[in-house]
Amino acid sequence: MKTIEIFDTTLRDGEQAPGNSMSPQVKVDLFQQIATTGVDNVEAGFPSASPADFEAAAAIAASPRDVTVTAFCRATVSDIDCAVAALGTAPRTQLEVLVTGSEVHAEHKRRMTLAEIERETKEATAYARSLGVTDLSLAFEDSTRGSLDFLHRVVDIGVSAGATTVVIPDTVGQATPESMAALVRAVRSWTGPEVQVSLHCHNDLGLALANSLAGLAAGADVVQTTFCGIGERTGNTAIEELTAVLHYKSAELGVRSRVDPRRMREVCEHVADALGLRIWKHKPVIGRYAFATAAGVHASGIANDPITYEYVEPGLFGRTREVVLSRTSGRANLRMRLTELGMDFTADRLNSMYQRFVSDPDPQRFNDDAAFRELYASAV
Repeated sequence: MKTIEIFDTTLRDGEQAPGNSMSPQVKVDLFQQIATTGVDNVEAGFPSASPADFEAAAAIAASPRDVTVTAFCRATVSDIDCAVAALGTAPRTQLEVLVTGSEVHAEHKRRMTLAEIERETKEATAYARSLGVTDLSLAFEDSTRGSLDFLHRVVDIGVSAGATTVVIPDTVGQATPESMAALVRAVRSWTGPEVQVSLHCHNDLGLALANSLAGLAAGADVVQTTFCGIGERTGNTAIEELTAVLHYKSAELGVRSRVDPRRMREVCEHVADALGLRIWKHKPVIGRYAFATAAGVHASGIANDPITYEYVEPGLFGRTREVVLSRTSGRANLRMRLTELGMDFTADRLNSMYQRFVSDPDPQRFNDDAAFRELYASAV
């Protein structure tokens, strides 16, 4: 079975979302958490963006760790110099250079011809290699909207000049699993097995995870992720969701990762707390309600055996099962809540509690422990 690499860009693309700015110390603190999860590569930031970004990247690169640290830059001499300086002489570092991957960006963003894009790609790659960079990644921005002819030409230029990884960014999140798989197969045929193919998917259509999985099935080696799925606009592939899929579907997909699912909830909480974010209650794997049950028919099944309604195991992701009371709840919910609180009860008391519960105009109020104890006391 193929072990794929997880490249985490929480500290770079995750920071680009409005309101997600991180101080150098916050970045270092989060890096130390992220590095414990089993990810293979952490993108420390964009050193030329500001002195603070340089400081953070340099501190992360110099810190003790068992992961590769990547610095991001544009295809200019000054950006490359800055990123290489931030990485210093630390072991296990990578340079990721942003180049142009579509006619849309060449014409409307860069105002450059294909020949100029080819020259820029070749010169930037060669310059980085001349500085001693051996692990060199080229991110072909907007790849999923470029023609195959355009992309083939610039990828060939970059690989010939010394790139060791080709990144396929779905920059505006417009790809589908089918189109992503076809693109990965094409890029894979151009590069050969000695060059890694990496995926950077955005979630504008809610397809970042699906596109990443399709790309892996088509032969990609690396997926770029963020914790809590944060990132530009609607975010990136969420590492916690990808980790869950790879844990349960590795045999089906033929791939696995080294990420520890037990660390997902804690690190996501660190990221959310550091940025002042509220994790959506229904967020897969890490949301409060991901392992909560309110419906009586579900609670009844879970009371007999959790396998009836739990495919994802809460304990594997550092979570616990939660019983929530609502208008759809039944006796099984009350029974589980009583057991959870260590309260003795008879069948008659349970029936009495249930009758009072369903007739209450606001049964959800009994999720409060004090109100539930009052319900218990009144049911005699």
